[in-house]
Amino acid sequence: MRLFTGRVIIRVADTGTGIDTSIVPRLFSRFAAKSQSGTGLGLYISRNIVEEHGGRIWVERSKPGGDATFAFETPIKQRGEFMTPNPARPQLDYNASR
Repeated sequence: MRLFTGRVIIRVADTGTGIDTSIVPRLFSRFAAKSQSGTGLGLYISRNIVEEHGGRIWVERSKPGGDATFAFETPIKQRGEFMTPNPARPQLDYNASR
């Protein structure tokens, strides 16, 4: 974790099987998965949460066959300060009929 003026960057690394290079351009899209066990929604949901809080998320490193490092950056809110919705992002309607 690194703190900057008004922002924080958090990095998460793993020692898994790595990310297939063909999927990297759409990694944060819905259903972007090459594995048999994943749904391809985890990074999509993560991106939406981070962006909804005024931040951004990215992959820094991925080696075929192992290791991946992801990072995200968000603003730091002061005590008592509340997040305002990002006007550039469409708001989800959780009450809409399915």
